[in-house]
Amino acid sequence: MKVALLGLSGTGKTTIGNILKETYDVPVVEADDDVLQRYNGLWPDQEALIDVSFEETNHRVLEMQHVFFITSWLEKETITAFSAHGFCLLLLLAPLEELLLRRRLRDGEFQPTLLKRVQNNYHAFLEIVQAPTISSLFMLTLDMSKTTTQEAISLIRNLITDQEGFIENAYEPHYPLWSSREDCSTSRAYSLSGCRPTACLRSSTWPGSSIGFGPIFPASSV
Repeated sequence: MKVALLGLSGTGKTTIGNILKETYDVPVVEADDDVLQRYNGLWPDQEALIDVSFEETNHRVLEMQHVFFITSWLEKETITAFSAHGFCLLLLLAPLEELLLRRRLRDGEFQPTLLKRVQNNYHAFLEIVQAPTISSLFMLTLDMSKTTTQEAISLIRNLITDQEGFIENAYEPHYPLWSSREDCSTSRAYSLSGCRPTACLRSSTWPGSSIGFGPIFPASSV
């Protein structure tokens, strides 16, 4: 089993990963933990130092035959490489304001320079994962502002159990209401348990973003 769980800080990926690692007898690698180990428990201020650690971890994980990989950042070419190596790619998303609120509750108020960096990284992250050639590589995309941790875990477990039948048999496809792109053929949204599809990524919710991820599984509000 090779799974890569991608999501920015505040999406809940570490919480979800910590619960799932009790289920599967495979090594768990978290890229953010590798950064802290590399720099003596301190998160570097310089992006270049973080990139060095991430790149080293990515190369190591790509060669593993069984792994549950948790990371907050992958470049386009790295996402493509993980897909080519047979990884089940999972994406966790949330609107910027939701992520900022969660991080403030967890870590306290942002310094102005850090806040600017978080905002810039958020928009850069969207540019990566919204690219048509990249978004179609994710087997599951969850809006974590509308999905509880337990719902996310259940969906991921089901997907891992049956990567093909899970999507084809349990969900009826709908074109996403939140995408402004005319061609939504690679950006299907799915209704959960017969519920109507939710316009959870409408441009008014994510300013400046008229993107089409797929498939999206909106669930009940957190």
